[in-house]
Amino acid sequence: MPKRYTWRHLNNQIKEIEDEPSQAKAMSDYRCSIENRLHSQCMSIICLVRDEYLPALEANAKKNMLQLDEKYIEERAFFYKIVGDYFRYASEATTVPEGSSVVPSVISEDLTDMDGPARKAFFKKGALDAYLKCNNISRKGLKPYNCVRLGLALNFSVF
Repeated sequence: MPKRYTWRHLNNQIKEIEDEPSQAKAMSDYRCSIENRLHSQCMSIICLVRDEYLPALEANAKKNMLQLDEKYIEERAFFYKIVGDYFRYASEATTVPEGSSVVPSVISEDLTDMDGPARKAFFKKGALDAYLKCNNISRKGLKPYNCVRLGLALNFSVF
């Protein structure tokens, strides 16, 4: 995702030019714009996978009696891993002011009402929930060397 790279680069640049307030302010505003677009795009992908792909996959599996099929288990685990990954991407690209604490519980998915700590908490909780769901699914039917299970272990380790 180019926006993740742009956000990281701007974040580093802002730290380097803190002694020039006007430039730091302009870069900070641009970083905020990039952050909001990245969050919006991540949430669009998350909602698409969570609300469209997973229910369709589960309905098809029930219809065709495939709940124990390894391919179905792998696909389901893969999609939960994707949801976790996009929540993690959004969490990594969330600015939290120094000295503020992360809010432990967030109820709404409306990002416009959330400040930095609340957004970070929301995204982290979403990533953790999706990764745990993926882990539970993959443990039941995938071999330890399965690529989805290995990818989950890698991504969960950086979380």
